[in-house]
Amino acid sequence: MTDPNMADAVYIEPLKPDIVAAIVRKEQPDGIIAGLGGQTGLNITAELAEMGVLAECNVKPLGTPLETIYVAEDRERFRTTMEGIGERVPKSHAVYDSNDYQWLAAELGLPAIVRSAYTLGEVAAA
Repeated sequence: MTDPNMADAVYIEPLKPDIVAAIVRKEQPDGIIAGLGGQTGLNITAELAEMGVLAECNVKPLGTPLETIYVAEDRERFRTTMEGIGERVPKSHAVYDSNDYQWLAAELGLPAIVRSAYTLGEVAAA
């Protein structure tokens, strides 16, 4: 919350894991809502967990569990999870460079949706 009438403190700082970690260590919140702030909130919450800050400060992720963030961000894990519950998913394949993409486009056909890993917030169509 950025409303000083509602929030105990308002910080105007760059949204970087080390800066948010310092704020978490100072403020000692009970929880953090990863889903607020879109992709940035998800990424920073995951990074704070990986840095050990959430455990160190006993901060609980609220709303979206960390494992859900990791599954949703990893295209292969997401596909496997969906198939495991009987959901149909489009044909897909991870690519790592333009040669892979060209092969995949020829294999699967066009139009194709190209989506980079670890970016829940953006999609680009080719």
